[in-house]
Amino acid sequence: MIEAQMKQANTMYADWGIGENNMDEMKEMVLDANPYLFAVTMIVSVLHSVFEFLALKNDIAFWKNIESHKGLSLRSLWVSLITEVKFTETFSLIY
Repeated sequence: MIEAQMKQANTMYADWGIGENNMDEMKEMVLDANPYLFAVTMIVSVLHSVFEFLALKNDIAFWKNIESHKGLSLRSLWVSLITEVKFTETFSLIY
C-alpha cells in the first residue's frame, strides 16, 4: 500500500514537472535546516501574504468608493504604478 502511494506521488510530481533531483533538494532544504529558522521563515511568509492581501483589499475599496480624484496627482499615480511593476518583475525573476 505504501509503495503504491509512493509511485502515485512520484507520477503526480512528474506530471507537475518536479523531478527526483528537485525532490531531493526540497528534502535537504527542509531536513538539513535549523527547524526554528524554518518555522520563523514560514510564519513570516504567511504574515507577509496576509498583509499583502489586506493591502490589496484596501486598495480595491479605496478605488471603488472614490468620488473625486481631487488631491491625487497623476505623477504620483504613475510613479506608484511603475515602481509596483518594477518590483513585481524583479521579485518574479528571483523566485
